[in-house]
Amino acid sequence: TLASRSADLAIRMQQDPRTSTKKLEAKVRTHTAAMYSWHKPLNLCVKYAIDTYRIGMRSGEIAVASTNSVGYGFSFFYSGLFLKPLVVDMTNIIRQLHDYGQIVGVLLNLSVYQAAINLTSDPDSGSTCDSTIATDSTFPAIAAGETIFDIGGGTSKAWRDRLGWNGVTGAQSDFSYSLQIAIFCRNFPLAVEIKNKLLGSNNISGTAAVHGTWYFGLARAFYIGVVKYWEVKKCSKLNAVRRQRHRKEAKMYHDFIRGWVVKQGNINLPQKLLILDAEEMSLQSDPDSRIKLKSAYDKAIVMSMKSGFTQDAALAAHLASEALPEERDMFWERARSFYLQWGAIGVVRYLEGDLSIQQHGEDRNFSWTLDSSDNSSFASGSIGGTHRARPHFRDFEGSSNIASLSTKPHELRLRGGTDGQ
Repeated sequence: TLASRSADLAIRMQQDPRTSTKKLEAKVRTHTAAMYSWHKPLNLCVKYAIDTYRIGMRSGEIAVASTNSVGYGFSFFYSGLFLKPLVVDMTNIIRQLHDYGQIVGVLLNLSVYQAAINLTSDPDSGSTCDSTIATDSTFPAIAAGETIFDIGGGTSKAWRDRLGWNGVTGAQSDFSYSLQIAIFCRNFPLAVEIKNKLLGSNNISGTAAVHGTWYFGLARAFYIGVVKYWEVKKCSKLNAVRRQRHRKEAKMYHDFIRGWVVKQGNINLPQKLLILDAEEMSLQSDPDSRIKLKSAYDKAIVMSMKSGFTQDAALAAHLASEALPEERDMFWERARSFYLQWGAIGVVRYLEGDLSIQQHGEDRNFSWTLDSSDNSSFASGSIGGTHRARPHFRDFEGSSNIASLSTKPHELRLRGGTDGQ
């Protein structure tokens, strides 16, 4: 709380006309961004990051702008806002960073960029995404032979090949986003494999691998916790030692998230804590606990939607459909609806194909309730208590949340969206 108040004070000080310059403002905002994500609604952090990106570019603090572009990408991805505008914005941001020689910034943004492309693309549609490598070229959103889980393919690979990627910068982010997509798609064996690679990528284990102040790291701890609970469920009760080890590790990540909610007062994690609470409760075999378990998942879903985290509501409903077989169809329909609201048409297409194979032994075509041509902007909404109001969207054509930059700084101009969209 003190850090958050200090961040507010720093912002007010740098706005003083006697001391303020745009360069100073960009730097102050950059150093306070992590603290903002603790006590400010994440959708406001999205606007804060993109505004700081604009300020950095306009003032010539290009490296500062590059840093904030990364914060913008993951804040948008985790905020629950409709995903398609993120693809549009990251296309423009990556092009701008490349024009200004910010190669590391480009590489650090590719993971979230490809993740958003994969989630919003129908894998059977053959859709393409502007690669920004050349003005007259397009590359597959998801290249032939690749899957929704492949964060290193498609447009991301095209960029990395162009830039001579060292195989290191952004690699952990690839694991993190692939892990999440595997969880959304109910491919937990793959999620376990990716989780092990992620934890082993720096030869470290436990919450030390995800410890940090940025929301990216906190969310990563949550998803690892979800995978650990799945490992507990799938571990034979006859193997008590192994099951107990998995449960101990799951509790470690559970307690890590609980600490950030209860002790640190992070307002963007309560719904994730409720999901882990429900997962812990699902380990109980008492038949009388089923009513309480359904209530726990319902509570997580309601909290997620009330605070605007649509993807968390989808995940909670999805996990509930697995934990409560008698309620499977009802919870699956809710999960499907939430995934579509988030814009994750790729997840729904993958899951419905999987369910079709299970139920009928063959794939089939499905009609979509989501207009795939829709591009919606975000609005900060209103804030009440400790929860975020659910964001409201409006339609727009060809709009973007960022400033469109030419290759020359003095030719900066605004395009499409305006502040506060």
